[in-house]
Amino acid sequence: MKKQYPILLAVWPYLSFLTVLIPTGQHTPFLWIACILATPVIYIMNIIYVCRFRGEGAFYQLAFWNMVVKLCHIPFYLITALIGVLLLLVMVVPAFIFASPILVLILTASNYLLMAVTSAYGVSALLRAKAAGVVSRKCMIANIILHFFFVLDVASSVYVFCRIKKFRKSGQDA
Repeated sequence: MKKQYPILLAVWPYLSFLTVLIPTGQHTPFLWIACILATPVIYIMNIIYVCRFRGEGAFYQLAFWNMVVKLCHIPFYLITALIGVLLLLVMVVPAFIFASPILVLILTASNYLLMAVTSAYGVSALLRAKAAGVVSRKCMIANIILHFFFVLDVASSVYVFCRIKKFRKSGQDA
């Protein structure tokens, strides 16, 4: 498995935050535009990669990277939640009455999109694990649903990886 795709997905939200921390100057708008344009490209590259990834034990590697990327994103989600709360608190300032809710919606939408893209690894791992007989249909459906809810997606990704790892260690790897 080419590790650069999931690793790039794991660090991308933090790299995009860095563009906000760079002192304002003549190159700052270019960095923001480049970041905004690169984000969908990186997301699409990862989805295509997940769909095309093949090989023996592919579901194990996909489950592993699903778990790792989701665990790496926990601080990012906490930071954006804190920013969202701060934006709602500053609504007492008249200038932020209209801007804050819009910015909170943008943060929420971008977080959900990131979660959905990272869930592609887990969904693919679950579909392949089901085909290999590692998980039941009921387990697969339940965990796919959990992959699209904040916090539950992390718990599901850890559960799925541990279950697949246990199956693999038992010597029944398909």
